[in-house]
Amino acid sequence: MENSKLAVSNKPSLETLKEGDTLMVSIRKVYHTKGDASKGYKASIELAQFIENPDRPTSAISMLNEGDERFASKKAQHAYQPVSAQVAFKNNWISEESFEALTPSVGIPIGDQVEGKHFVIVNKLNPTFDGKRLKVQILESTETNSQAARAKINPRTGVTVTHMGKPVYRTAQVAFEGNSDSRFLASDNTIARLSGDSASDLAEGTKKSILGALNK
Repeated sequence: MENSKLAVSNKPSLETLKEGDTLMVSIRKVYHTKGDASKGYKASIELAQFIENPDRPTSAISMLNEGDERFASKKAQHAYQPVSAQVAFKNNWISEESFEALTPSVGIPIGDQVEGKHFVIVNKLNPTFDGKRLKVQILESTETNSQAARAKINPRTGVTVTHMGKPVYRTAQVAFEGNSDSRFLASDNTIARLSGDSASDLAEGTKKSILGALNK
């Protein structure tokens, strides 16, 4: 019995995910062309990976609040990427039968989706495509260059994070290893904390000098 429990606990999952690994968590069915079922469907793969945000270094607060994601300096980041259903079948990410049984999940909030109906849990560790490992990439910018970009919100305050006075937008995407470095922007609050001034009182020159040090 003990060995059986141990075997179950070692199976890939979000709970057992380790730094350096990538987990293909689930697969959903989405429209090939938005809202048009006549064009067929794609498989939306969900990847998760621990990515350290240098703007949130490990602190006593995060250590004392272990288990509370709001205080975590490292947390599993998720990215969703539509791919050809045939690619998903050929790489054994999901069977054609399981995929066909799914209902398109577009427009349904993640929290309202039902396993087995809207998505299938696959928990595949370190998935690859054409010999290249798939990874999660986080890109932050003050420009909204992508429909996937979302305003970055401070989970503790509910306030939009800013960089040099501008809102920060965050995009999570799937990338190949070797071309998957994430890019984070230092928040105005972090810059202010390092300078000892309030975020609104920081002079432009001070901000730039601190940013230069952070980016080295």
